Amino acid sequence: KRGQLWRGAIAISPVLESEVMAKPGFLEQADRIPILIIHGESDRRIPLGYVNEHEQELRQAGFDVTTYYYPSKDHFLLFSQPGEVTDQIVAWLEARNVPEYR
Repeated sequence: KRGQLWRGAIAISPVLESEVMAKPGFLEQADRIPILIIHGESDRRIPLGYVNEHEQELRQAGFDVTTYYYPSKDHFLLFSQPGEVTDQIVAWLEARNVPEYR
């Protein structure tokens, strides 16, 4: 099965589409795929309210969602905070014992 290939999903400054998230194939993976969302609270391209709304949809669907919000950071936080973002991703992967990562 395709979902068994995935260990998790990482979304940085994400566009999370309700239509995609509502598809049965996506929802069937809720118990297997943890999701990490990293977002800047001052992102004008993808507003915080949009990300919060979709984060709640994922949680309601049964996904294990971890979020890190950066106060006063914009859409390009991966470039402005590369070390901190990378450290959070590494810690998230290690906490889930992702064997391919080690």
